[in-house]
Amino acid sequence: SQRDLYYEKLNEENPDKYLHDQSYLNFERRTEIIKIKNRKQIEFEIKSTVNGPIVNELLPQWVDLDTPISLSWLGFEYCSFVTDALNINKSNNAEEFLNSFQGWNVPTLSLVYGTVEGDFGYQAMGRIPYRDNHYKGIKPGWDPDFGWKGVIPKEGMPSLKNPERGWIGTANNRPANDDYQYPFFGTWSSGHRMRRIRKRLEGQTNVDFNLMKSIQYDMKSERAIECLPGLLMVIKNKNEFQNIYEILKNWDGDTNPESISATIFEMFFNEWSFALTKEWFPENLVEHIYPSASAAANYLLRNEDTKGWIKSTSRSELIIGTMKKIITDLENKFGKDINKWKWGSLHKVYLNHPISIIGDLSLLYDRGGFSVGGTGVTVCNTGFDPNYLAPMGANLRLIADLNEEGMWIIDSQGVSGDPGSDFYCDQSEKWVNGDYIYLKFDN
Repeated sequence: SQRDLYYEKLNEENPDKYLHDQSYLNFERRTEIIKIKNRKQIEFEIKSTVNGPIVNELLPQWVDLDTPISLSWLGFEYCSFVTDALNINKSNNAEEFLNSFQGWNVPTLSLVYGTVEGDFGYQAMGRIPYRDNHYKGIKPGWDPDFGWKGVIPKEGMPSLKNPERGWIGTANNRPANDDYQYPFFGTWSSGHRMRRIRKRLEGQTNVDFNLMKSIQYDMKSERAIECLPGLLMVIKNKNEFQNIYEILKNWDGDTNPESISATIFEMFFNEWSFALTKEWFPENLVEHIYPSASAAANYLLRNEDTKGWIKSTSRSELIIGTMKKIITDLENKFGKDINKWKWGSLHKVYLNHPISIIGDLSLLYDRGGFSVGGTGVTVCNTGFDPNYLAPMGANLRLIADLNEEGMWIIDSQGVSGDPGSDFYCDQSEKWVNGDYIYLKFDN
C-alpha cells in the first residue's frame, strides 16, 4: 500500500498541538484556494502533522471521526509519471522502456511489454513504502515505530524479462512471494483470475487471436470450483435442498448469463461472507467490511471451523441458514420456478453517463440493462455491487499481435461520450458478446 492512516493525539491543554515521539508539536497550517467561475472562491485551511494532512472530512461516517486522522501517501511527494508515460510511448526497445520511469512513484500499475525483437516482460510500476510494524488498521500517529522506514527502490520492484515458460500474466494478483527481498505491502485480488489464466496458458503450443479472445471472455470461477465440494457436503442429505444439490453437483464453475448454478453460488457466497462478518463485527460496520471477508469465506467453505471463527452456531448450521435465506430471496425476486433464476436475469450492466445524475438526463444519456456473465474473480471480470449489478470490470479488451498491421480492440461504451454521436455506446453489444473490432495501423 502507498498510504496509511494515523490517529493523532491532541494536547489536552492546547489542541493546536499534537503528540509525536513523546513531544508535542505545532500543526503545520496552510490555506488552499479553489477559484470557481462566476462564484465566490472557496478558501479552507489544511492542518498537517509529520504523518500528513488531517483528512477527517474525507472519511466515511462509520469511521470514528472524533479523533483527528492524518494521511500518509506517497503521492504527496514529487512524481513524474506523466512525463514517464510519454517517454514509455516513445520507447524503441525493452531497455528504453525500462529506463523510462525513473520518477514514477504513483500510481502502482502492472505493465507488460513486448518488442519486435522478441523481448517481453513485466514491470511493477510505482514505489511501495516499507514498515517495521505490520499493523493494518489506523495506526497510532504518536508512535514513530508505526511510521515508514523507507521506500522500495525502482530496481527492487517486481519484474520479469523473457521468462522460460514463455508467457506473463497479471490480474491484480500479488506480484511477489512472501520471502521477497523487500517487505511487500498491498491489497491484492484473491488470485483466482491469475490461476485461471495459468490453467489456460500452460502447455499451449499455438497461441493465437482465438485463444486470447476465449481467455479474455473466460467466465469460469476457480473460487466456485474450489468451494463447491464443501458446500455440497453440507447440503447433500437435506431434503429441502435436493433441487439445489442436483443443480450444483455437476456445475463446472462457468458463470455465463444462462447459468442457474452461478446465481445460486454467487448469492450464497455473498451472503456467506456477510454472515461470517456478523460473527465478529458490530451491525453498523458489517455492510462496509463483508466484501473484504472473501478469503475467510473461501477457507470456511473448504475447511472445518477449527479456529472458532463462528461463535453463534456451528459451521454447518450457518451454511444451512445462509442457503435458506438466499433461496427465499430468489423466490421473492423470480418466483419458485428455478429455471428463471438465471445469472443474467440478476447480473446486468448499466452504462451511466457522468452527468446523468442531473434531472432526467439519465433518460437521454444512460444505456445498458445488458445481461452479462462473469464475476469479480473470473478472467472476464465484471464484478457486482450489493444488488448484483455489474459495475463493469474490464471495460476495455485489447489483443495485439506484433506480426499484424493492426490490433483487435473493444470498449464497452464506444469512443464517444456524446449521446448525439453515432459512436456513443456503439460497441456495447459487441463487448457484451465477447466480440472485437480490428483496428488497422495504416490510414
